Amino acid sequence: MWPRNGAFDIWKTQRWPWRVSYPLFIRNAVHWLARPAGIQRALSHGTGETLRVEYDEAVKEVEVVTPGGKTHRPTQSGTRSVYFSQTYETGVYHVRARGQDEKRFAYNLLSSQESSNASEESISIGEKVLGAQRKAAKSNLELWPYIAAAALLFLMVEWYVYNRRILG
Repeated sequence: MWPRNGAFDIWKTQRWPWRVSYPLFIRNAVHWLARPAGIQRALSHGTGETLRVEYDEAVKEVEVVTPGGKTHRPTQSGTRSVYFSQTYETGVYHVRARGQDEKRFAYNLLSSQESSNASEESISIGEKVLGAQRKAAKSNLELWPYIAAAALLFLMVEWYVYNRRILG
C-alpha cells in the first residue's frame, strides 16, 4: 500500500478523508505552512518601533549594536526588560547583555507610508511645496489584437480560395 519513496496516494486510501485524523492533518498542514499572523508579526519589526527584550533574570549592562555598527548602552536599573527606541535603520540589531546569549532582531520598512508607491497630491522639499498636475497620459497601443484579426482574415480568405478551387 505504501510506495517505497514514502509518498502515498490519498485516492487509494479512500477511508482516510472520512476519519478524524484527516481534518486534523489538513489543519496542522495549513497552520504550519501559513504561519499564523501573530507569530509572523513577532518575527518582523518596522523601523521606528521600540525594541523590547525580555530576560529570565535582571541584567545590569546591556549593549545594542545597530546595523550601521554604532554601539548604544541603554540605561538599565537592574530590570529584566530592555527597551531601545532608536531603531531608525533597516537591518539586524544585536543585543548583548553580560552573562546572556546575544539576541538579534531584524528591522524592515514595514511602514505603509514609507512603502507606498501611490502618487501624492503635493510634496514638500524644504520650504517649497510642489503640487501635482493632472494631465492625460499617452499609453502604448497594443497591436496584437489587430495582428490576430488580420491573420484570421487571411486564413479565412485562403480557406475560401482553396475550397473554390477544389470544389468549384
